[in-house]
Amino acid sequence: MYVRWDITNCCNLKCIHCIVGDTICTKPDNELSLRTIFKIIDVLKEKYHVNFIHFLGGEPFAKEGFLDIFKYCNYRNIVVGITTNGTLLNEEYIKKIAEGISLGCSITLSLDGPNNETNDIIRGNGSFDKCINSLSALSQYKKNVRKLQIGIGATINRINIDALDEYIYLADKYNIDTIGFDFIISEGNAVKNADKLIIKDDFMILKAADRIFKAYANSPQTFSLNLPFPPKLIEILNKKYGCDVKIKNGACMALNDGIYIDSKGKCILCDFGHIVRELKNIGILNDSEIDILEEDNIYDSQQLLKLKQFLKSNIEKKRDLLKSKNCRFAGYCIGCPATMGKDVNCNICEKAVLEIC
Repeated sequence: MYVRWDITNCCNLKCIHCIVGDTICTKPDNELSLRTIFKIIDVLKEKYHVNFIHFLGGEPFAKEGFLDIFKYCNYRNIVVGITTNGTLLNEEYIKKIAEGISLGCSITLSLDGPNNETNDIIRGNGSFDKCINSLSALSQYKKNVRKLQIGIGATINRINIDALDEYIYLADKYNIDTIGFDFIISEGNAVKNADKLIIKDDFMILKAADRIFKAYANSPQTFSLNLPFPPKLIEILNKKYGCDVKIKNGACMALNDGIYIDSKGKCILCDFGHIVRELKNIGILNDSEIDILEEDNIYDSQQLLKLKQFLKSNIEKKRDLLKSKNCRFAGYCIGCPATMGKDVNCNICEKAVLEIC
């Protein structure tokens, strides 16, 4: 089992694509105490045998006592992942994290542009330089701490689409382990800023993907790429540039023993709010929140069993549809099973064949 945990709803930035949107806060509101957090960690370890917790937010480093939470996870022999905007990290924090790692720690810095001009439009003035300073410091510690991994996470949007290949040079410079790209989710602030952010032109995506692969082919390729592009496009560009970028097989949390916990300690069966709302609208979920400290066993809950049955049925329907098109990627290109593949863009594969082959 693995856990994704929004450890706080507080953040020091106001990104224009933030899925939390207007509910983000600058001061904690009815959040969990450290004592309760430690108790939940104990339950996760002892009852569910959790060996990995990925902390998100908000901004994890805005949570008072976050380093104590990190230390407690290490004490319980739990590997920690952290997604951070990098602006609140300092030398003291990084030193304590590096010295406190027992089994392993991965830190992903959210950077929505490879330079000031793109990133700061989305994340705010000065955010790029602060994040890069943190990245540089982490890179120095990583030389002597083998169990520390560093990643960059970025959204693909209209603002940075023409500069995505420049991330490759950042990875080389700062000894990055992974660069992960994802498309914007139309939720929260991204809804009101959709015209600035959402890409509707498939050819823009094809050109950007081509530039990413070209830059990657000309790099030492000491890091991995996690790309949201359809399998056919990745296959074509691997062949064109002699790369070996792995096809992303999107894993549904509900179907893969994952748990999402919000900042108030409630276990939710999906970590995407818009998906939860859709599932409620069609009657699959009645109440998505489960109290992890009171539930006998989350995996025995009727809600989860009903959700799994619905998702598995959707996956089979989508696979049958793709097989009818003679698509050999039917096992990969499913998208979110809750949406019945509405987020799968088959047209881009056809355009890739015509434009790139």
